[in-house]
Amino acid sequence: MAAKQRKNKGVNSTEERKRIDRNEQANKAKKGSFEKQVSSSSSSSHSLLRVAMWMAIIGAFLAVSVIFPWQKDVSTTTPAAPSTKEQKQQSSIPSSTRFGRFELLETVRHDDDAFTQGLQLVNDTLYEGVGHYGKSELRRVDLATGKVLQRHKLPREFFGEGITYFEDSRTGKGRILQLTWREQTAFLYDSESLELLHQISYNTKTGQGWGITWRQKQSAFIVSDGSSFLHFWDSQTFAETKRTEVYTLLHGGKGKVRHINELEYEPISDTVLANVWHNDLILRIDPDTGFVTTIYDLSSLYPTEQRSDSEAVLNGIALVEGKPDEVWVTGKLWSHMFRIRLIDPDDDEALR
Repeated sequence: MAAKQRKNKGVNSTEERKRIDRNEQANKAKKGSFEKQVSSSSSSSHSLLRVAMWMAIIGAFLAVSVIFPWQKDVSTTTPAAPSTKEQKQQSSIPSSTRFGRFELLETVRHDDDAFTQGLQLVNDTLYEGVGHYGKSELRRVDLATGKVLQRHKLPREFFGEGITYFEDSRTGKGRILQLTWREQTAFLYDSESLELLHQISYNTKTGQGWGITWRQKQSAFIVSDGSSFLHFWDSQTFAETKRTEVYTLLHGGKGKVRHINELEYEPISDTVLANVWHNDLILRIDPDTGFVTTIYDLSSLYPTEQRSDSEAVLNGIALVEGKPDEVWVTGKLWSHMFRIRLIDPDDDEALR
């Protein structure tokens, strides 16, 4: 009996220890879970505190910035609106150089022995500047027949170049100014008699004279010298006032245009029409910026197989008065002169 009691007591003691062990393990598990929860809660609390702290700092910074701006001399005035001229330029000048076309209107005879360097039409009177050493001269030509009505020959040592008509502001009389190629000398004539009035010395970037035109709105001459620059001269003193480089914008790229030759100012659009040496092109140029707004390809007008010489290139532009889109054109040693209409492309044809 005693032995049985001891056995039961031993069994009960073993079971009691197992129960105690299970309770201790459960308590440890609960403690561990609680500690994790406390740790997580503590981490979240710290994060919230950090966010709140940064929000307070940012709020304080903004408040200080409003009261004491960090930038000095900040203007609160509204930028000035573009002037009427600027608005006109912004609206009329395309964002890239475009290609126009031409329409042939009339064909007349031209002296195919004339090395044409410049044309000018004034009140139905055609003036022509002719080049080459020993052959250079200023002519008055009958437009309908091509017959030379009057001429003034240059000395043999001068190679005649571009010409332009202008009105002398001091006398009100018409004048013709003719450049020379390498001699850095211009000849000033009376437009009625072709009497030589003065010889004028000048200089350009290359030291040469190629094309010239008169910009009436500013009473200034615009001169080319075979480079990519247009030179501006005061019409009274013939002193250079500035230079503008001619360039195109094609397919997103900017390119300089060299060998600018004969020039013709068009007052309605305030642009300059220009030939390019050894290219059958006319360029329309914004004289203030040098930007070529439009290129007109005239290669089909007088095909190369009809030309007598490799130097028989397009050169000569004379504006038809009162018709800003019509010009007379010819070339060196060409047998004909052509009246054409220059047709600008629509804006959606602009090259990008």
